[in-house]
Amino acid sequence: MIQIYINNYLCLVGQNKKENWSLLDNSRESDILFHLSSFPSCYVILKATDIPPKEVIFKCAELCRSNTKYKNLKNIKVDYSFCSNITKGDNVGELEYKSNKKVSTILV
Repeated sequence: MIQIYINNYLCLVGQNKKENWSLLDNSRESDILFHLSSFPSCYVILKATDIPPKEVIFKCAELCRSNTKYKNLKNIKVDYSFCSNITKGDNVGELEYKSNKKVSTILV
């Protein structure tokens, strides 16, 4: 797992599917999870107790893209949602959203 601070917000990056699930297991409902929209990717968990600035959201989305094999692609969509809206999928490393209406997407 990688730990990075962005504007005093702690961000955790999973480096494999087991770490991704471990990050999700240890997240709070108020934390925000980032994941590429259409490709397999790491999980980035933003440890948040408040609504972070848009700049922090964008940097977390970039962090998610930059830690994948798609790091050189442009205009990739990254989903993000509160961890309270996320459950584990059927296979290790997969996730599902409880409500797609509570998922935001950003282009990086």
